[in-house]
Amino acid sequence: MKRSVGVLLFLGAGVLVWLIAGCAPEQNQTETPPASVGAPKQAGAGLGTPQPAGVFQVTLSTEPSAPKMGEMRFRAHVSRDGQPVSDAQLNLSLSMTSMKMIGPEVTLEPAGDGEYEATANLSMGGGWEAKVTITAGGETGTAVYHFTVSQ
Repeated sequence: MKRSVGVLLFLGAGVLVWLIAGCAPEQNQTETPPASVGAPKQAGAGLGTPQPAGVFQVTLSTEPSAPKMGEMRFRAHVSRDGQPVSDAQLNLSLSMTSMKMIGPEVTLEPAGDGEYEATANLSMGGGWEAKVTITAGGETGTAVYHFTVSQ
């Protein structure tokens, strides 16, 4: 009998600690979903994916194709109605989404036949966003790309 009472006291103390620690569910408790549930997804595409930018079509890529920390060459191909656009101004704004940090901003220079190039320093590994803004013939468009920089 003494042993049974000791076991019950031990179990009762364990349940009490469990309740005090807040492990037991409350009766009228409503669970809040994580912030990512139902949140809008980030707009954008992966590098190398053609996408619209206003009236333009743009494809942004890097050399090498798998971005790494350090100096990276960015290339953009711009077209309109299927024809290369060679007289545009292209601005590339980079930001590190995983750290909510603004990165470099560079102008892509014409390389001929609708191609534009620039070099930018990607100082840290992690998730990045590239916004390409194109201006030509009185029109402006922007496309957003998401990519990961390896260390």
